[in-house]
Amino acid sequence: MEDALRTGIQDFLTAQGFDTQRIELPVIECRSNGCEIQAVGYPEDLGKSPADLQRIFPSLLKGDLGNELHEFSALHRSRNDHRVLILVHLSRKTT
Repeated sequence: MEDALRTGIQDFLTAQGFDTQRIELPVIECRSNGCEIQAVGYPEDLGKSPADLQRIFPSLLKGDLGNELHEFSALHRSRNDHRVLILVHLSRKTT
């Protein structure tokens, strides 16, 4: 699941012509009830259409990942290095 999320995010950004090196994904971790993603990037990038993670996840959830994951929430925090940390939580579907 973690690999599929990382690949899905990077493929989406690449398809939009965005430099994936500008957004770090230091943590992508899944457990039985959900997945956590930490992304770090520059404010001027993260608010733009192709790099806006809040636009990426609905697209990813329409594909194969949507079979296991559904809703998501995102929290943005400024960092001392003038970048932004985005913490995303994706919930797993219950059967």
